[in-house]
Amino acid sequence: YITLDYVCKYIFHFVHILDAVASEWNVTYEQLHICAVEGSSVDMSCSYTYPRDRILEKVFWTIINSLDPPDLIQDEKYKERIRTDCGDRKSGSCTLNLRGVKREDAVMYYCRIVTNGTTYGTWLGKPGVTLYLTGKEIILCFMSVK
Repeated sequence: YITLDYVCKYIFHFVHILDAVASEWNVTYEQLHICAVEGSSVDMSCSYTYPRDRILEKVFWTIINSLDPPDLIQDEKYKERIRTDCGDRKSGSCTLNLRGVKREDAVMYYCRIVTNGTTYGTWLGKPGVTLYLTGKEIILCFMSVK
């Protein structure tokens, strides 16, 4: 039979492993809240780290919070209006420029890291960057974000 002591040790060990894995992954955003006027352009930036024993395969932006989100640059609604610069992969940064902002663009944007690992090989930076749209009075938008 399994004792409570055994179960507690197993759970502690599992949580310790998950904590170690998560501590090597990180996504930090320059701004978590961005206000924009409809028709304008916005820039979003993230910096990231991942485990040193992994090979970075791809860094991209997405608006889908899921296990396997699509790259925003391949989305028909965005691909003609966005430009990404994720550096040479050693820079640890990725920028998204969105032009011609529309009302439906007011969502949360995430930076996604994909490595060669089959277990814990990807990371989605949460929370992401929230884009707010406002009229001509951009000051009102900044006040509402605080």
